[in-house]
Amino acid sequence: MTAPTSTLDLPKAAKLITDIKAVDAGMDFTNIDVVVEDTAFIQAAAATVQEQAKAALDEGMECMSQAKVGSALQVFFNLDQLSQAVDSLLAQHLQQLDKAARSSLDPRHLGGGPGAAVATAGLLGAAARGPTAAQPGAGASWQEKLWGGLREMADSLVHSASCVWHLQRVAAKKRDPLSHVCFLDVLVAPDQDLLCSRFWDEAVRVLAEVFAATAKPSTKAGFVRDALVAGYPKLAQLLETSFQKLLNETSVKGVMPAVTPDQLEQLLASTAPLQAAYLASCLNRMSEAVTQAFPGGPRSLSSLTDVQKCIGVLHEELKAGSSCSMLAALVAGTAGKALALLAEKAEYMAASGPDVRALSLGQPANAAQQRNIGLCSQLQEAVAVELVAPLFRAVVEKVEDGLAKMHRVDFGPEGLAAAQHGGAEGDVTLTSPHITEVVALITHFRAEFLSRFVPAPSPAVPSCGTVLAERMAARTLVFFVRHASLWPVRAQVRPLGQAGKLQMAKDMAELQMAVGASLYPLEQLHQPYRVLKAFRSLMFSQPDAVLVSPLLRELPPSIVVHHLFGRQVATGLGPAH
Repeated sequence: MTAPTSTLDLPKAAKLITDIKAVDAGMDFTNIDVVVEDTAFIQAAAATVQEQAKAALDEGMECMSQAKVGSALQVFFNLDQLSQAVDSLLAQHLQQLDKAARSSLDPRHLGGGPGAAVATAGLLGAAARGPTAAQPGAGASWQEKLWGGLREMADSLVHSASCVWHLQRVAAKKRDPLSHVCFLDVLVAPDQDLLCSRFWDEAVRVLAEVFAATAKPSTKAGFVRDALVAGYPKLAQLLETSFQKLLNETSVKGVMPAVTPDQLEQLLASTAPLQAAYLASCLNRMSEAVTQAFPGGPRSLSSLTDVQKCIGVLHEELKAGSSCSMLAALVAGTAGKALALLAEKAEYMAASGPDVRALSLGQPANAAQQRNIGLCSQLQEAVAVELVAPLFRAVVEKVEDGLAKMHRVDFGPEGLAAAQHGGAEGDVTLTSPHITEVVALITHFRAEFLSRFVPAPSPAVPSCGTVLAERMAARTLVFFVRHASLWPVRAQVRPLGQAGKLQMAKDMAELQMAVGASLYPLEQLHQPYRVLKAFRSLMFSQPDAVLVSPLLRELPPSIVVHHLFGRQVATGLGPAH
């Protein structure tokens, strides 16, 4: 037992120690001096083997080595300590997660106190909800620590869950060479949950306890609670992104992933107190906006500006909650409550009685009739969208027809050289004719149609025109990327040459300039704009870097498939084959 770790056969040593203990337990060697003298040696040897096996298991988990983890598990199995070793490992990861969660939300670690600020107005565009005034420069500092700590907590969750998944994967494959017993059968009884499910339940419980403690009224941690409530969409997005990362990293063919999609709801439920507080504040803000626009009773009707402010608040709340799919559904339900309140307020403001039916030739509309007509005009925002939707659909169809003409253009070397008036293959200076046509159409639509809306469509002033212009801009960018990715496959010019890529990039730049200037600011389109930028960068990526590129996460799967086929040498086969 004095041999170095590198040369010591730990599984055999563990088996020998267990056999010695079994013999010692089966017979009485009390009066045999040589056995008594070796007892201390056997105990020390067992401790050494156990310590080295623990170190080997930790090392194998850290580097995700199936061989090292399997060997370490064999040692613990031979020592009759397999279940205890695995339980200890799970407890170790839970302890690390608990420490990371509590550290990230500890007001002492953040440097805050009773006088700390809750400068959360910028998070949701709402009024500040902090208990006291902010100290100069202090708000940004502790909030950066807070969200940085929460990201570390999320990384700890992903890392620990991945380690447990790796352990379960190895245990499911590993069998004892003598008894042929599967290690996972030893660790998990038929009526018990698998290791991943067991760990996930405990991890969610740990997070729920930490978030619940933070959500309690407290003079010390109040500023942390308020920051999490105000920034709950950011917290929900962080958890959902981490969950998706864990699901993607552990989705291996032939192996169950660490989590299943329906367990995302369980993870978000760990933040239930913060979620409830956020939805309550969200409902309060929307209800206040509704009450200001439609105060109810016989008061005079609100102005169009007040109504637009109300619509803008509802739109902003829905947009803030859209960062997380499950939160978006909850916020939509909250918006439904606000709309129900709006309907109730509008009903109270409507005039009733015989005056609403009075009609005499030559007599003007009475006050009750004028009131109901004005109220009707304020409530017809949704109808207004449907009124101009055919116009937007028509121009979208023309834009898509123009973009689809790219399949008539030869982006190959010969075609591009002719298009550039005999220039070299890499000399790309002109925009493709179909893009020039689409840009002209978009510019004309802005000057002749969008400019007639009052107010003109703009993200700063929510209106039905703004909503439709945003949808049109997003659809245009995604439609272009979809067909640009498909062009090399349909044209059988694979892979696309450098000149073709440059021409695509030139067309893309012209299109995005027109969309941003005439329809909607590109930076505020979010996902569609990220798709466009990701595809542009992916076109110029080296072949060996494509499959590992983080840009693939920004692109829809169909576009990725088309692009990969476009990089292959033409074989006559397309994505459908």
